[in-house]
Amino acid sequence: MTLKDVIRELCKTKHTSIPKLENILGFGSGTIVRWDKSSPSIDKLLKVADYFHVSVNYLIGRTKKELDVIPPSSKASENTIQLSTDEQELLKLYRELPYEGKSTVKAIVQNQYDLYLTYSP
Repeated sequence: MTLKDVIRELCKTKHTSIPKLENILGFGSGTIVRWDKSSPSIDKLLKVADYFHVSVNYLIGRTKKELDVIPPSSKASENTIQLSTDEQELLKLYRELPYEGKSTVKAIVQNQYDLYLTYSP
């Protein structure tokens, strides 16, 4: 499957189309269709991957898994972060948001963090 085919299939799961996706992500009209003939930038690939909660490797056909996740039973590396139940719930909700909602959440969290840094002793 081509990159465009993978994106088309992912669009079906979100009940959207490639033109609508381009609009949501702020891409020019026909951008994704042209990826059959020219390579996309990594920024654009990341936006698509983030929108669909998949890895870039999945988009480009390097893996069949939608996400590269460490199984709970595997030994955690030093870079692994253990999430509390609240954090897991927030992450689950965040992943269900559309792209615009994620942008809003990021802005709110960044604002709260900046306030914390400004007013913390």
